[in-house]
Amino acid sequence: MRLLIASFAAVAFTGTAAAQTLSVNPGQWEYVTDMDMTLTMDGQTIPMPMDQDVSTECLTAEDAVLDPQELAQNGCSISNVQTTSTTMTFDMNCSQDGMTMSGDASVVVSNGGDAADLTMNMSGTAPGQGSMSMSVDMKTKRLGACS
Repeated sequence: MRLLIASFAAVAFTGTAAAQTLSVNPGQWEYVTDMDMTLTMDGQTIPMPMDQDVSTECLTAEDAVLDPQELAQNGCSISNVQTTSTTMTFDMNCSQDGMTMSGDASVVVSNGGDAADLTMNMSGTAPGQGSMSMSVDMKTKRLGACS
């Protein structure tokens, strides 16, 4: 599961230009990612502790383009991509290590390309663990030029 989240975060703003893309401004970026997960086993719901991760990364002009198809390289397929000048939404179906998940994701760019909010909601099953659902909320902002 963490691989799926890491994959989503890692390609959130990296990829190559494609017909349906969304861009942010290049520079030093901060990512604050909150993940909430619930596991259901044998009819019992078990909420997992909220996990937050903060990281920074320098984005080049090429890196600053979102291409959701990059997620397909990590056991996921992407469909129903809808893009406007500030928003991108898409559906995801993933299969990793016997776990299957499906859901949707959206990216909203704001502040003239200096901020973006990413959300992902997925649910599915894991062998021996039952069903699970998760939501990921990533707030990003450009801190300035890369150092």
